[in-house]
Amino acid sequence: MKISIGVLAVLCAISCGGEKNSSPVSPSTPVLPRVPASVVLMSGETGQPAAGATVVIAGQSLRADASGQVMVPPGVNVGAFVDLVVPGFLDRQTSLREGTTPPRLTLWPRTSPTGLDENFTAILVYTSTAEGAPIGGLGLRRIRAGTTAVYVVLSDNLLNDAASVAWHQLGADSINVATGGRLIYQLSTNPPPGAVIINASYDPTNTGCGATTRGFSSSRVSGGEITGGSIVYCVPGAPRTGTVVHEMGHSFGLLHSPNRTDLMYFSFVSGRSEIYTPREALAMRLMMDRPAGTRFPDNDRETSGATSEDFIHVIRCQG
Repeated sequence: MKISIGVLAVLCAISCGGEKNSSPVSPSTPVLPRVPASVVLMSGETGQPAAGATVVIAGQSLRADASGQVMVPPGVNVGAFVDLVVPGFLDRQTSLREGTTPPRLTLWPRTSPTGLDENFTAILVYTSTAEGAPIGGLGLRRIRAGTTAVYVVLSDNLLNDAASVAWHQLGADSINVATGGRLIYQLSTNPPPGAVIINASYDPTNTGCGATTRGFSSSRVSGGEITGGSIVYCVPGAPRTGTVVHEMGHSFGLLHSPNRTDLMYFSFVSGRSEIYTPREALAMRLMMDRPAGTRFPDNDRETSGATSEDFIHVIRCQG
């Protein structure tokens, strides 16, 4: 069978990608980050607007209106530095984030009627003596961003003890109240795949149990975010006391309080609260508004500086 030269030319054009009539492909238009038109400043404690507060955006000093709103100057790009120095609050350093709605920039009170003050914040949120860090020397660690539920899974020996179950339920309820329901801790025997899970057990033979250790918490941390962990009780009575609520506070990201009456005080002493005190609860709510890796006093501008490595953070407690 003979094939004409014309047919061969057509076949070659098709098989070799040489069709002359195809339309040219237009280069895609780059999608630029959306710069919010304004930002809103408010107290992280009361939710009230920071009316009249001064904010510096990309080197330009601006003043918030009565609603706490500040218009972003023309020509400012996503990533521009934002500095807030407002009387009564810790100095905040952040960056302009992409978005179509005005971001809410909450301010961390320097002092509060709850008893929270600057030293308390530095120690409870940013200091771990176990890691040899100076006061305020660590980045903030918190439950993985976007998490709405944390599942606490009890070992069989805890599940079979009604008092232990009740204390763990109190621990979950206390966190739920402290965060205003923004993060829900719940007891579970069948948590969903991919969830943040805290396993709790009574195991005095665990190598992490020392002579003075009532219990300890281990958190899996990635990029400053807590993705799961475990709680181990080392003495028989610990799962039936405020030690439970204390260790669950560590699983949330709290360190130790310097105040003997606070639940997160390192030692199980007389007069220590069995639920989170108002100043501890306030710190927990404020932590929910900060990305992991935030640095003391209130700098989330370089949160990418939080170690990207996965590691286990262990806190041993006498409490």
